[in-house]
Amino acid sequence: MKIGVIGGGAAGVASAYYLKKNHEVHLFEKQPVLGGNIRTLNKNVKTDGIPSDLYIDSGVIEFNGTHFIHLKALLEELNVPTEPVALSSALFLFDGTYYLSPTRIRNSDFTVPRRIKEYLKHRRFLKDGLQFSYPWRKSGAAQLRRFRGQTLGEVFHDQVLQYWTQAISMYAYSLPLEDAAQVPATQALAVLSEALGSTWFRIVGGVYTYVDAILQHLDRDKVFVNSHIEGVERHDAGVTIRFESGESFHCDKVVFATLPSQVLSLLVDASDAEKRRFGPWRDHLSKTIVHTDAAIYERYPVDSHSAFDLFQKADGDFGYNAFLNELIGVSRDNPTSYCLGFNLEEWIDPKKTVHCQEHRTPRYSVDATRYREEIQRTNGENNTLHAGAYLYKGLHEDAIKSAAKVADILG
Repeated sequence: MKIGVIGGGAAGVASAYYLKKNHEVHLFEKQPVLGGNIRTLNKNVKTDGIPSDLYIDSGVIEFNGTHFIHLKALLEELNVPTEPVALSSALFLFDGTYYLSPTRIRNSDFTVPRRIKEYLKHRRFLKDGLQFSYPWRKSGAAQLRRFRGQTLGEVFHDQVLQYWTQAISMYAYSLPLEDAAQVPATQALAVLSEALGSTWFRIVGGVYTYVDAILQHLDRDKVFVNSHIEGVERHDAGVTIRFESGESFHCDKVVFATLPSQVLSLLVDASDAEKRRFGPWRDHLSKTIVHTDAAIYERYPVDSHSAFDLFQKADGDFGYNAFLNELIGVSRDNPTSYCLGFNLEEWIDPKKTVHCQEHRTPRYSVDATRYREEIQRTNGENNTLHAGAYLYKGLHEDAIKSAAKVADILG
């Protein structure tokens, strides 16, 4: 079959890769580069701010080696090298108090009394935390049912634990704190639970390395960037994709690997069911900053940084700063601290900014995710398929998982 894939992010390029094994695939991306929110400096983003042999991701960074089974299998199939990394977290409140994750405490150079002191801080939210972490390890997804219909902001009673879990969701989905609090509890808590005790990996050479590897398997004359689509029409004979340039492309099937909010704007003949499934979705435009300013830690008595450092600001909002050195293969002793900041623009010295990147991501809400299972169940109707991380938990693994499901449907 001839298949048109709309969207050149993780779900789109993976769909094209899997489908190319048995079908003729044409990939269309409206941006000038492929990758979606995968932006790797010195790969698909050019910059003079860092050494040419250094690859820094300003979007997706690490992956979970225990639960990211589809992504892990794809990387192995493509012979893309990976390395394990130690991840930890910390929550820094504006009043000067802070909380370190158990892994952060364990890997620190603290004296024994200092470690005990840091561990004892966790007493205040121990009961709240155990209600989802311990039972889920025993019975898995069955425990999620009691949180159906709730948002993450409604689950915990302890304010610090609320801050911490919502801020990590903010990191996972590139959403401001108020939107992270609206992520369905079943989705956010599943992600948090899977992160506990897992081994994490980095992709050597940056995440875009695997996109590059996929391109080696695609027909380059069938991969198009700067493709601005005017509309998609379905008919008995297949699908017609019309472009703003006046050109058109005819295929047997179309795969939407776009943001869910963009589906209805592209479909000229959307059914009532499709309007119901995709109508509630909205987007958020966020910005990440790759920088070398570690001064934001100076007001706290810590001598190390981590990949999940979450900071409360004066207005009560939060941002994060990810310490990247280990994640990009640079020694922690390197005199330059490479970081990725989100929602902390006013804290970062502009002179130490390396690159700013905008990301458009879905706003996850109870209403928007209500029909995800229905989209999965009806995938393939009317010569139309859908792929994207939003169909599952919203992570990189889910983008690849959705692409594999599309390939299964189309044989």
